[in-house]
Amino acid sequence: MSISQMTGAPWHKERVHRSEGDDRRYKGRCEFYDYEKKTCRKYVSACRGSAHCDFYKAISDEEFKQRQKSGRKSTEKKSKEDDVFWY
Repeated sequence: MSISQMTGAPWHKERVHRSEGDDRRYKGRCEFYDYEKKTCRKYVSACRGSAHCDFYKAISDEEFKQRQKSGRKSTEKKSKEDDVFWY
């Protein structure tokens, strides 16, 4: 006897769909995402995800590329500083 027969209701899986006109989102393209701290400036905490965020606001491609470059530079600097050992 299957579960659907025991309850009398059909059991099935559903997929979550985006609303029409709701384009694909990426947290790095959000105006409020901080690359250095990896936090949301609107929530003042870790990014909760851009998929259904009420405050999500996309930035231009040019600004996105600049943010990525600046984020890489800060991680490169940190990695070099971590190599120094103090005795």
